Amino acid sequence: MLMTHFLGVSTVLSWVPLYGTIPVGFAALRKVMEEYRILVVDDFEEWRRMIYSILGTRTELQIVAEAADGQEAVQKAGQLNPDVILLDIGLPKLNGMTAARLISEVSPTSKILFVSETNDPDLVQGALNAGA
Repeated sequence: MLMTHFLGVSTVLSWVPLYGTIPVGFAALRKVMEEYRILVVDDFEEWRRMIYSILGTRTELQIVAEAADGQEAVQKAGQLNPDVILLDIGLPKLNGMTAARLISEVSPTSKILFVSETNDPDLVQGALNAGA
């Protein structure tokens, strides 16, 4: 089963530095492990670096890899089996929706958080249809 969540960019940026605790979406993971292994997927390198710098300050969050396109995301998810994947929807080679479906096959225990700067209702509906 594909388990995903949909977050806007401002949501991702706000939960770590402001609240000082694991966000609600991570609550179930916190009960069973101390550290969360994260794969960050976005085609915009500066955005990946910003996420890395924000999440890197948290001892319980370990970024295990980054990917710049959907194919690379599927490959790294299969190799690393991260706990959480921050996945952009608008990616080259494979879009985020297609990548999420493939990731669920190669890394079924990974939780996917869609990240997008758009509030397009069709995009949100597509994420929900994909299992968000």
